Amino acid sequence: MNPDSVDKITSHCLATGTEPLFGLFRLPEELDDVKNSLVDEVKKSGDRFDVEKYAYLPNQPELWFIIETLKKSIEEKYVESFLKFDQYIKNFSDNFPRLADEVEKTGSDRGLLSVGEEFLPDKDYPFVQWLEFKENAFFISRSLPGASNGTLELSESLLFLIKNPKIKLRIRPDCFRKQPVSDVFPHFELAHWYGRPFNLKWVGELRGEESAEHGPNSSFLDGHRTQFLWSSKKDATVQLSIEELPHKVEGNLEQADGGIFTRFVHAIFDPAEEIFTHLDGAMRIYGESDYEDRICRKLNNYDKSYHKVKIFRIDGEIDYEAFRHVVGAFYKWNRMPIEYFERSA
Repeated sequence: MNPDSVDKITSHCLATGTEPLFGLFRLPEELDDVKNSLVDEVKKSGDRFDVEKYAYLPNQPELWFIIETLKKSIEEKYVESFLKFDQYIKNFSDNFPRLADEVEKTGSDRGLLSVGEEFLPDKDYPFVQWLEFKENAFFISRSLPGASNGTLELSESLLFLIKNPKIKLRIRPDCFRKQPVSDVFPHFELAHWYGRPFNLKWVGELRGEESAEHGPNSSFLDGHRTQFLWSSKKDATVQLSIEELPHKVEGNLEQADGGIFTRFVHAIFDPAEEIFTHLDGAMRIYGESDYEDRICRKLNNYDKSYHKVKIFRIDGEIDYEAFRHVVGAFYKWNRMPIEYFERSA
């Protein structure tokens, strides 16, 4: 590819806030000309690509080599903005000259901008992940160079605090990403929760079983969900089981030597003392046919169609905060268990 074309596309992507490029975000109209020139280049390259597919540029596997090249170029610019503060300020000034004057220039808070309610969108969005200034949106800087969506949930959490008069909020703005407010829309979670929101009160009063589930739709026939099961025991304790079921589509399973791996948590809660007395994390390993059966049913305490390997075990007086943090760490790349326990009343 012509390096000049890479720079051109990179600059367009940065200016319009399109990241991670052609993957998860829609292609802005500003890139149409760039896309057409890119198609022309590929036609001339003779690399035997199906050029007709370029009409549907997002999500085409043939474009991964191009995407990776562009991402590398963008990441280099992001990293430079962290290593060279003067470059960061220049990039931000190009997009928001007046706001750049308000950014802290020295000390441990260098790069931070004080934000208040005046920057919140006028519309009452259920989730807010950006701030507004002069009909343009700006965003919180990414937490890692490669984490394109790495501040999505952080933005929601931080911007929720703006209306609290007892809190002063300062953020580091993304020095590249700028979009017209009319082009910005919140990102919604397409998956759904099924079951009663968690809190320790009803768990302590539980008689019988209570289940909850999180996944993309109501059929769940392809896996890709997280299941929770609370069960009261004869000794007045309550048992908790959590299992994360990966998507069964080839390439999306944690799979080795014909076995399919799931992450499983088991815990015991003592309502009288309001503490957990046991917590363990394990891998459940299913055969392919057993996993096909498993994803068609709810989590229960009688299933033995797997081989189990424990990763850790804790016994003793485990308070709720310690329990929640350990479970969150075990499911670090799956936000659903963490979100479930953050819903505690």
